Amino acid sequence: MKILWGFLIALFLAGKVAVAAPVTLTGPVVDPSNLLSADTRTKIEQSAQAFLKASDKWMAVVAVPDLAAVDFEALYATTRAPWSTRRRGEALGIVYLVSPASRGGQLLMVDPDWRKVAGALWIPLFPARLAEKFGDLPLEPRAVASAAYLAENFPDKIDFLLPETRRIDPDSLAVARALRRAFDGLFIFVILYTFYRTIWPNRLKDSERDERSEELRRLGREPFRW
Repeated sequence: MKILWGFLIALFLAGKVAVAAPVTLTGPVVDPSNLLSADTRTKIEQSAQAFLKASDKWMAVVAVPDLAAVDFEALYATTRAPWSTRRRGEALGIVYLVSPASRGGQLLMVDPDWRKVAGALWIPLFPARLAEKFGDLPLEPRAVASAAYLAENFPDKIDFLLPETRRIDPDSLAVARALRRAFDGLFIFVILYTFYRTIWPNRLKDSERDERSEELRRLGREPFRW
């Protein structure tokens, strides 16, 4: 009996390990079970590039035989695109999982800022929308069409939900902050210089006899009136 229970427990643990199988993101298209053809992967990569251009973040598309066998938490923990070496655009925005049995797939928001608004408005509706539009297609054309739809529509949708500063290009935001610091410094200088000249005003020299100096002397002799 102990042997039987041990065998059952071993089977249970093996099943739990299978359910939590990790997915390694090696590129914008991940297909560990070779469910997609080379042409399909190329088309999805093009959509990922379009997504990057529109949002400055990557979209990764993962094809798996069964969504239930994926460790989602491990994917949520990956917020940088490990395959990217670019200075910008290395952030990972979303992971979209497709499988033969899932009409709409599974959409994971992995970027920290994006996850804050993941439950807002239409974001949870994307898989349902993809199932409605492309759910009747076979896996490969469904994956291609879904990736293209996400690249075309998702960046604008998520951008609308983010705080205003998130919509500004980081380089432009840095320039704006530098200009503001320069303006603040100039403003402080003007205030201090005005205070200094109020306490210690300029004195005209006796040798200065030009028209402007004479006018300043005349104004200085007049009584001050509010």
